[in-house]
Amino acid sequence: MMSKDMKLCGRIPDELNTLSKLRVLNLLCNYFSGKIFPSLGNLSSLEFLALNKKNLEGSVPIELGKLTKAYYLALSSNNLSRIFPIEIFNISSIQTLSITNNRLTGHFPESVEVTLPKLTECLVVINQFFGSIPASFGNASRLTKLSIGNNSLTGPILRSLGSLQELHLLHFGQNPLGTDISFITSLTNCTSLKVVSLSSSTQIAGVLPNSFDNLSTTLEYIWLNDNYISGNLQEGIHNYLNLAFFNVSMNSLTGNLPNSIGQLTNLQEVHLYENKFSGVIPSSLGNITNLQILILEDNLLGGSIPLSWEIAETCKDFIWQRIY
Repeated sequence: MMSKDMKLCGRIPDELNTLSKLRVLNLLCNYFSGKIFPSLGNLSSLEFLALNKKNLEGSVPIELGKLTKAYYLALSSNNLSRIFPIEIFNISSIQTLSITNNRLTGHFPESVEVTLPKLTECLVVINQFFGSIPASFGNASRLTKLSIGNNSLTGPILRSLGSLQELHLLHFGQNPLGTDISFITSLTNCTSLKVVSLSSSTQIAGVLPNSFDNLSTTLEYIWLNDNYISGNLQEGIHNYLNLAFFNVSMNSLTGNLPNSIGQLTNLQEVHLYENKFSGVIPSSLGNITNLQILILEDNLLGGSIPLSWEIAETCKDFIWQRIY
């Protein structure tokens, strides 16, 4: 049953529970409201359930844990609240679990790789989950997306995540994850990484390890802003030839900006503000013709703006107050 983008409204009819052979229920981008009926758990043949981007409210019924054939379960962008049923974490067929942007609470089971052996996408960002990140995530070898930011999860960040060689997206931002930054070295084994987001009050502290330059060359987005990271950016940053967004603002980074940053010609946004960078602004930044936003303010940078820079025509935001 595909009803995607048909602008349907009202409540999800309870009569759906009579469709015992229904395998796909996709109600994405309609205007349903009300609650999720427990009777949906009676759809024993259901494999694909998409109820995201609606006005559904109340709790997620534990009866959905009876959907033992489901490989795709999406309840994102609703007004769902209360405890997320642990029974759903026992659906061993699930590959994609997407419950982002709700007010759900609860904790992850200790043995994720056992209860969800086929899990490839775990999308739980913007909720109220609590407790520690289970070490078993490091054994969920099929994971490509692990997005659990904007919750109340605690650290430390697991070094075992380095065994996830298929991981494309890692989003842990806005969780109180502790001060240990050494986990970054383990991420050098995640050779498929494209997105790393550990920004905004994760409380990560310590010296940026040299291994930071050895993360995946496929990286496109790096967010480490609003933490307590010190140390220098090294010349090895030139390895990230696919990098489009780089944000290490609001930390305690020092030293010169590496001249090799000019080799990252795919960069569109660079946020370096509110650190303690010093020295001369690298003239090589002028080589990044795709650059749209460059923010350098509140550092100790000196020198003049290179006249040869070609980025002025394309750069929308070019802020560098307090350059001496």
